[in-house]
Amino acid sequence: MECTTWSEKDWQTLLHTIRQKNCLLMLGPDAALESDNDRARPLTEVLAQELSGKLRAEVQSQIDCANLAQVTQYYRLEAGRNDLEAEVDAFYEQRREFSSELHEHLAALPFYFIITSTPDRMLFNALQKARKAPMMAYYHFRGENPEMVRMGTEESPLIFQLYGSLEQPASLVLTENNLLDFLAAVIAKDPPLPHNVLSELRDRNKSLLFLGFGFKHWYLRILLHVLQGRDKDSRSFALEQCVPGNVDEFQRTILFFRMSDYKITGSG
Repeated sequence: MECTTWSEKDWQTLLHTIRQKNCLLMLGPDAALESDNDRARPLTEVLAQELSGKLRAEVQSQIDCANLAQVTQYYRLEAGRNDLEAEVDAFYEQRREFSSELHEHLAALPFYFIITSTPDRMLFNALQKARKAPMMAYYHFRGENPEMVRMGTEESPLIFQLYGSLEQPASLVLTENNLLDFLAAVIAKDPPLPHNVLSELRDRNKSLLFLGFGFKHWYLRILLHVLQGRDKDSRSFALEQCVPGNVDEFQRTILFFRMSDYKITGSG
């Protein structure tokens, strides 16, 4: 089974939307990678396996030790939320200066608004390296949120951390229960997202570029429904990495994007 590719016209359309500043960047969990024994692995997977190693053996044998939400669910049950937050904070603090070639390429593009689903600083660091002045804001799924945030510019892009920030550990969406509570909060608008964040996402003339959202991240379907809406005039795009040995998941991801109701062109 071969990886799907875009036509030249697809690439031209995407590049045009980016240049015209009509494209919002959506970074999923699989966009932040770390080299491990000559293999690139998502930071979320590395963190999950580190935490799973601290669980009881009988628990480890019953869960997917690469699934961060599942691992943190059991870690919290065994050690508590405070201990979990401390572990997560220490993990990302060790990688505070990290970036990647992908993030540096993205930083060179004129994105003014980026939504991320992980609390790392990889894009922030790349933007600073590109001599830009990035700003950061976040959503607190069980706390107070501002009605508006300061929207970014090409020179000073806004990175909006949808799943919370290390600055406010209680805001982090970590466990499976957190994920369900987060989705319920966003759908019920309790608490609501900042008005201008939601209006940007629902702007019918704006396209979204999804990077790093694998098929296993099933909650993307709900987020598409809540955040984007179906009445866009412009199509959106999804780029996924086709990993050897995991082509089936890649194909399922691309099929999901292509068969959705949201005018999304998927490729790898």
